[in-house]
Amino acid sequence: MLGSLAFHVSYDSYPGMELPILLFSISMISLMAGYMLVHFFSEKQYPKDVGAEYMLDVSKLRRLNQILVLIAILIMVVNVKLEGLPPVFGLFSFDTKVYLEYGRLKQLLFPVLIIITVNAFLDPSRLRKVLYSSFGLLSMLVYVTRGGILGALMQAFFVFSMTTKISKKRLLARAAGVLVVLIVLADVIGSNRTTQAGFLEFLQIRKEFWEWPMVSLWVISYFSIPLSNLCWIVHDFHFTTATFSFLNPALPSFWLPSDPHESFIAGQTHVIDNVHTYLAPYFMDFSFAGIFLANLVLGAICAILVRRGIGRYFLTSAIFLGCVADIFFNDNFIPLSTLLQFVAQAFVQHYLLKAVAKRSEHGSVAAIA
Repeated sequence: MLGSLAFHVSYDSYPGMELPILLFSISMISLMAGYMLVHFFSEKQYPKDVGAEYMLDVSKLRRLNQILVLIAILIMVVNVKLEGLPPVFGLFSFDTKVYLEYGRLKQLLFPVLIIITVNAFLDPSRLRKVLYSSFGLLSMLVYVTRGGILGALMQAFFVFSMTTKISKKRLLARAAGVLVVLIVLADVIGSNRTTQAGFLEFLQIRKEFWEWPMVSLWVISYFSIPLSNLCWIVHDFHFTTATFSFLNPALPSFWLPSDPHESFIAGQTHVIDNVHTYLAPYFMDFSFAGIFLANLVLGAICAILVRRGIGRYFLTSAIFLGCVADIFFNDNFIPLSTLLQFVAQAFVQHYLLKAVAKRSEHGSVAAIA
């Protein structure tokens, strides 16, 4: 993020590097402090299930996937009936709502589709893998939700990496391949829902960068603009009293209270696209103490996961890792959709998996019919 911000691709990019480096330093120090506190002062050492194998009840998995597919189809049918054709049809000149305004119950629909996609890769049947994962990904594509698609693919990769026995070198090669796929998908979806002229104008891209490949501009801008926005917020925001607005996304959309910082954000001409990393809500709620405490908690959670080992908790661990991978852009730990994923996947792990042995050096997941 610091490297991408140094390009200053936008006229609204934060001009200096002192504040970004300060925010990075505070975040790193507090993150490591949280990790070390748990690592050195926790008396309980959890077993890491080294060599544990888990049996997967495939019949239950398939039954669960069928139920989730039915729920997703029902929600999508209701949305078509109430609001017309979904946003993807707008690419073919149909009259549709924009992707941000279309649809009801998306806080439930997107978690269901992500779970279907991720859990499809647990099925030993190659045909069912393709069918269920394609259903989840194509359904999210219909809603033109780039974040959901990228999140599902990241979680699927993390689940694969925690359950496979392939070598670390091959795993890293596949990780590089997944990263390339994610970048290309982000570029394709972004370019189709936003024209090149609209992209250049909306993000205020400097004219000297207009001839650069669009995929490079997407990557640089998506890594730099959230940090730039955070810096402008830290530079201009005047903290007066503590609030807890960072918890608002955990509520259903129809219960959302008014955002105490909405007028401030709306008045910031340099804040682009309203994305400002995972730290902005905590800073506006608690000033610099919020940045320190948020990273302290995040580091502590990381340490707890390392001490416990991922064992049979690979599904919920994948959600957490997906949120960590996305912190450069937004805070995905708190939203209701993420919490629903945690609850659902924790149930799935308890419902489908059973520890059976400790035989090999590396754990694996075995499937049973």
